[in-house]
Amino acid sequence: MHCSIMSHTFGTDMLLNFSRLSIPTNEDIKKLKVNFYSGRGVGQALDGFTQVLQRDDGLGHKDAELRRNATTLAAELAGDGILEDDLSSCEDADQEVCSAFLKDASDADFERHKRRWLRERSRWLSADAYARACMVVGMNQLLQALAYNTVAQVWQVSPLTSLVCLLMAKLLSYHTLTIDIGSDLCDYRKCCPLYLFELLPPVYALALLFLFPPASQALSNSKNAGRETLYALPVFFMHAAWMLFIAVSISEKSHWLHRFAGPANSASEDSGSDTPYFSDGSAPQHDISARYLMTGLHGQQHLPVRLQTVSYFGTIKLEKPVLVEGIADEESEGPKFDHQPAKVVRSFTLAMACLWVLAGFLHIADSTWIMESSGDGPSAPRRLFASEVRRLSVTWPPPASLFRVLSMSLSDGGGTGSQLFIKSDFSFHAVDFSSMVNNESLGTFTELGDADAFVVLCTNRSCSSLTAAGSPRTWSLSQLERCSTDASEFSESSELSEASVPASIPIPVSWRAISAAWDLSCSDSKCSLAWVAGWDGTSVSIAELRKDGFTGIWSFRPRWKLHPGTGLCAFDKDLCAAWREGKYDDVEALQLSPGGRTGLSVLRRNGLLDAWALESGRLLGHWQLGKNYTAMAHNAPHGGLHLALQLESGPVIESLPLPQELSDTGLAQSSATGREAVSAGRDAKVASRLSR
Repeated sequence: MHCSIMSHTFGTDMLLNFSRLSIPTNEDIKKLKVNFYSGRGVGQALDGFTQVLQRDDGLGHKDAELRRNATTLAAELAGDGILEDDLSSCEDADQEVCSAFLKDASDADFERHKRRWLRERSRWLSADAYARACMVVGMNQLLQALAYNTVAQVWQVSPLTSLVCLLMAKLLSYHTLTIDIGSDLCDYRKCCPLYLFELLPPVYALALLFLFPPASQALSNSKNAGRETLYALPVFFMHAAWMLFIAVSISEKSHWLHRFAGPANSASEDSGSDTPYFSDGSAPQHDISARYLMTGLHGQQHLPVRLQTVSYFGTIKLEKPVLVEGIADEESEGPKFDHQPAKVVRSFTLAMACLWVLAGFLHIADSTWIMESSGDGPSAPRRLFASEVRRLSVTWPPPASLFRVLSMSLSDGGGTGSQLFIKSDFSFHAVDFSSMVNNESLGTFTELGDADAFVVLCTNRSCSSLTAAGSPRTWSLSQLERCSTDASEFSESSELSEASVPASIPIPVSWRAISAAWDLSCSDSKCSLAWVAGWDGTSVSIAELRKDGFTGIWSFRPRWKLHPGTGLCAFDKDLCAAWREGKYDDVEALQLSPGGRTGLSVLRRNGLLDAWALESGRLLGHWQLGKNYTAMAHNAPHGGLHLALQLESGPVIESLPLPQELSDTGLAQSSATGREAVSAGRDAKVASRLSR
C-alpha cells in the first residue's frame, strides 16, 4: 500500500512537472527546423540559414550586416574544409557550430522550455526523491508481509521449511535495502534501528511459533491457554517503531535537502542535494553548478574561441539572465524544494506507525476475547482438552465422503450388547458398540431401512424407533425386534401385532431436533411413560409421553423449557455471574440421560456443550469441546461422550470422557441437592407461618 499509493502519486507529479514542460510543441519544432541533411551540403545550408536570419522579427534592417557576417563565417568554415558535401565532416568537426546554424532566428528565446524546466526542476527532484524513498519503504513492507504469510502457510506443513523461507525473505529484504541505502548501512546510527526494528520482528514471531506451536497439546492443556498470543505484542510495536524511525529520518533529510546548493564552502551538503534519503549520497558537482546563472547562447561555452566572437551568434542570445527561482548567482542559496512531498510522505509514514500501534491494541482485545471464549477467562467455558480425545475406527457405508451423520442414539446393554444407532440423510443404521471398549473399533454397519427414524428408545431386551414422516411432520413410535445382541439381527417388525403397530405421537411440528428416553420405571417393551426433549429454534422443551392403559393413545405433556439464563447455575462462580438471558439458537443435538428426567445435554455450534439437571433445574456445566461437532450420544455405563465430526473425507466419531456432572453419580447428587433445597425452603415457610 505504501509503495503503490505514494509512488503512483509522485510518479504522476513528476510526469506533470518534468516531461510535459521540457518537450517543445510541434509549432516550436517547425520554427527550429532546417533541412540540413538534405544532400545539399553545408554551404547551401548556410545560404538557407542566412535567408532565415533576414526574414521577420524586425531583422530586415540588419540585412547587409547579417549577410556580411554569414559570408565571413562561410569563408572561415570553407578555409577549415567544412564546406563540403560530406555530411560526416560536420559531425567530425564542431557539431555545436552546425547545430547553431540551424536555429531559427524568429525564435528569439528558443530556450524557454529549458528555463521553465529549470524553474520546475526543484519540484521534480523533490517528488522523485520521495517517490524513490516510498518505493524502498513500500517494497520493504511488501517483503515483510510476504515473510509473515509464507511462514504462517508453510508452518502447517514443515516448521523447518518455514524457517528457511523466512531467512530467504529477510535476505532478499536486506540486499534490497543495501542497494537503496548503500554505504549508509555502515553507519551504526542506521544499521542498529534496521536490525532491531526491521529484521527482529519476523524472527521473534518465528521463535514464538517454535515455543508455542498452534493447537499444540501443551498449549491446550495449559492453564494460560490463549495468553501466549499476547507474547506477540512486541512485534506490532517494533514495526511501529520502524515506521516512526523512517518518518523522523525522512523529516531530517527533507530539512537537509531544503538547504542544498549553498555557498561553495558547504560542498559536503551540496554533494547530496539531489539524492533522496535512501541513496548512496553521491551527486556530481556539475549537476549543482548547472542550476546557476546562464546567459548567452546555450552551449556557447563549448564553442571554439574564434567562433564565440562571431556577431550573429548573438541573435539567439537571451534577452535577460535566466533567473531560476531562488538562484541569482553563485553566492545565493539554491532552489527551494517543494515541501508537499516531504509532508505527505512523513504524514503517511506516521499514519502507518499509528496503524501498527492500533493493530497491537486490537491484538490485545482479540487475545482477551479468545481467552474468554476458549477457557482462560473467568467467565469462559471450561475446556475438555484435546489430549483426552480418542478417535474411533469406523468403516462407513460407501462412499464415506457423502455419508452425513444427522443424529446418534446409544442403547444400554449393561456393558454388553450395546448398539449405536446412526441416522443419515437417507438411511438408518445400527452398529455393535460393545467391542469399542477394548479395541476402539466399531463393527459392521447394518441398515435398518427406516430413513424417517430419528431416535431409538431401548430397554433391556427391546427397542423402539421414534419416526417422523410427511410434511408437516407426523410422529409415530414403532418397535424394533431383537433376537440377540448382534446388530445384524436388528430389523423392523413386520408382524402386525399390537406391539408392532406404529402409534401416533403428538409431538410439536416445530421441533427441529429431538431426544427421547424411557422412564426409569420401564423394564420391558410395554413401557407407558417416556421423556422427550425438543428444540424449536429458540429454546429446548422437555415433555413426557404417557400412554393411556385403556385406549392405548399417547398423550403429550410439556414440563419444562430451557434456554440460557434460566434456572439455577451450579457450575463455576464466574461463569454463573456471566450467565445471561438468551436463546438457544445454535443447537446441533440433544441427549437425555438414561431415565429421561434426570439430565439433559445440549450440543451447540462452535463446540459448546451445556449440561442440565432437570429435577433441580440447574445448569451443571458449560464446556468448550474445541471442534464443531454435529451429533452426540452418551451413556453412563460406557462412561464416554461420543461425538460425530463431519470432514471432507467423511464423518468421524470421537470419544471424550464423560464429565462428572453428567454421570449417574453427578446427576443423583444434583437431584438430591435440589430436593434438599426445595425441602429446606418448604420447612422455612412452615416455620415462618408458625412463628406468626
